[in-house]
Amino acid sequence: MKRMILTLFLIILFAGAQNVMAAGVGMEKHQQTPEEYKEMIRCLAAAEQGDVDAEFTLATIFINQEVNIDRGYEILNKLARQGHEGALDWELSSRCIWFLDREGDYDEIITLFEVACEHGLVKFMVALGDFYAKHDNFYFGLYPFSENCEDFENYDRNFSRAFLYYQMAANDLDDPSAVGMFRLAHAYMTGEGTMMDKKKAIFWLDKGLSLAKNIDTESMDIFDKENFERDYQAAMKMRELLQ
Repeated sequence: MKRMILTLFLIILFAGAQNVMAAGVGMEKHQQTPEEYKEMIRCLAAAEQGDVDAEFTLATIFINQEVNIDRGYEILNKLARQGHEGALDWELSSRCIWFLDREGDYDEIITLFEVACEHGLVKFMVALGDFYAKHDNFYFGLYPFSENCEDFENYDRNFSRAFLYYQMAANDLDDPSAVGMFRLAHAYMTGEGTMMDKKKAIFWLDKGLSLAKNIDTESMDIFDKENFERDYQAAMKMRELLQ
């Protein structure tokens, strides 16, 4: 309890100092509403008890409401390396966007993807496979904007490595990926990363299409939904070719 009170005091003190600095230079700063302040205190108390989701929410509050931006990113970075899905999403999307138009630390991005895969987060398995395959849908459509990034272009396609990550995603026991299955089918159809095998291509296509029928796309955000539907339509066309 004493630690929580001390932490809260430091946050308020820092926020007050930032308000003074912002006012001094004529900058506009987010002013917390009473409801936002209560939510921050709730998340702070829960985070002190080890609730990682509350800690993640607290980090986003620190950043979005400009309470303590540096501390917010420190928390996100820590949670990402512990395998928290929301923190990994935040870290990876911000890093991918940040490095789109200039040289970037893609080794660090790959490391974060690998952390996610080690923690069994299936969508990141597909994303890392797409990275190695330089698939048009790399990380939910971010790849096309990366074409001018010299650092990204220095990575050669590695279909064999991509195939391994697609296998991981498709065969996951808890959350098998329909998109991972589509990617495996394409690999077996084209021989990219594995031996061509029409029967296996049909097997994974049929399995993925069956699974996809039960996926609630309405619960997805607009980018995930568009990319999933694009993958689904591509899989349907592939199945017609394999009649």
